[in-house]
Amino acid sequence: MLSDIILKKGIERDKQHYSFVGIERNKENGNLEFWLPLGFEDFPENNFLELKNFFFKMYRTFSIYIKKKEYRELEEGKERDTHRDGFYESRGGFGLENQDKDEIVLYSKINALNQVIEGYDELKISSLEKKRKRTDEIDYSQIHKYMHKAIYLDNDVVYVDEMNLSKSIIIQTSPPLLQLFSFIFTEIKKELQEFDTIPDKAYELADIFKETYLQSDSTLFGSEEILNQNIAIMKEVLEEIEINTVYKDDDYWHFFDAVESFLYSEKSEENGIYWGISNFYDIWEDMCQTYFMNNEPFKNNALFADIKGRLVDFEKLVNNPFEISLNKEHTIRNLKPDLVLKKIIEAKETSTSFDEIFEVKLLDNRKWVTVKILNNKYQNLYYDFWKKLVSNYNSNNIKYPEHTERIRQGAFRIAKAEIIKAIDASHFETSIETDDKCLQIIDYKYMAELAFHNYNEYSIDIDGENKINDDIKKQLIYEWAVQNSVWDMKTESEFWIPYFDDKHLEQLTKKYIEINNNKFNESQIKVVKIPFNVLQDFYLKNWFND
Repeated sequence: MLSDIILKKGIERDKQHYSFVGIERNKENGNLEFWLPLGFEDFPENNFLELKNFFFKMYRTFSIYIKKKEYRELEEGKERDTHRDGFYESRGGFGLENQDKDEIVLYSKINALNQVIEGYDELKISSLEKKRKRTDEIDYSQIHKYMHKAIYLDNDVVYVDEMNLSKSIIIQTSPPLLQLFSFIFTEIKKELQEFDTIPDKAYELADIFKETYLQSDSTLFGSEEILNQNIAIMKEVLEEIEINTVYKDDDYWHFFDAVESFLYSEKSEENGIYWGISNFYDIWEDMCQTYFMNNEPFKNNALFADIKGRLVDFEKLVNNPFEISLNKEHTIRNLKPDLVLKKIIEAKETSTSFDEIFEVKLLDNRKWVTVKILNNKYQNLYYDFWKKLVSNYNSNNIKYPEHTERIRQGAFRIAKAEIIKAIDASHFETSIETDDKCLQIIDYKYMAELAFHNYNEYSIDIDGENKINDDIKKQLIYEWAVQNSVWDMKTESEFWIPYFDDKHLEQLTKKYIEINNNKFNESQIKVVKIPFNVLQDFYLKNWFND
């Protein structure tokens, strides 16, 4: 269960450059570990609800990613180029291979949930709700089958003691196994926010289970304590079902195996990986492109973007600088930067403080104050402030002053508190503009900030690579291609990396990071943190706008 899982995050996690995101068993100590994405050092510890919510969000994120890959396969159909990346499904999950048949993405299913989610079957439920039993009723059409067992009486009377026939009856209360399964099914679906896909029958059976074994308002994932208590109860119920059920057909085992997999989920893991995805960078890039291709000001200012493995030209430049031919070859090849924008001069959206609007001086032993407006931009707030002061002072003799006025300290404090609330509820923005003579070339990097601070152009990893060094060279080639094609165009490069936003912002806020590495800074590439939460929430709601 989630309460027993150890979080892997922060500097120690980032140092390992491990691209896996998900849950796996530590080979040395046997603990289950949840490897969070890179940049999640601020993710809260010991917060069951936060962890539970993020787990189900990641489950939905992985599922959406897989659906998109499946749809792409269907779109390409039989005419799909065999040299492109190949998406395939295996027993334990899904895989994605590149043109060299190297596995670049592997997704492992979590059987504890998948068997329940995929296991709801109205026909099997209907089958289990029908029982067959012996009856002492006589079916004269079948009497010939029992003549050899009959007792022959006088007057040619034939007596049949019992007909071993069965008939179908529909029981009034569904089997407890179906009720238990439906309770788990509906609770998982609720956590996945898939309310529209829960059949009325499932709600009905789940309610019966709660009324019988729990409480009518019971939930499964309400808290760590509730989850543990309910799991213990459900294990007891499942054990009773197994003992008391005499006839167990395929339909019975269909639901039993799904429930058992959920309640004893650790039994289902293979090769140490319980659930998760390797090489998470592919999902991060997909999340980024889904967001930035559907939101302003990025969408409107995009010139080029790598979408579904090909460079899309939005035809806003006369020439495409990323079309190149090598050694006078006739074949045109495309460089594929993730995103190219007209440089966006961004608005800074910040709350304005009280002290940025008013200058307040306390006089005469803090009994009187002098208030002066500092910025005419907030003239309306200035007069609104004085109105609140007058109202709180409760005097009809006070006139609105141009610069100063005597007021009582208590009235001032009340007015200040009210105006701070008004300020906190408002935001002041400058207009968003673009520099049409400068391009921003963006590369989505699933990397930790620490990797850039520790950059060494001569070091290689366990795979014999220096990824940042290679990425710098690739980015400089992009800039060279633009400058070589559009003579009066300036370029800027940025690496966009994920981070966990502990404030749960609803809008995207970019954080420019100062990298303490002179060698890296020679490239003049900026490292920008992008809030994972904002992109993920949009991805879950708008993934079909791809």
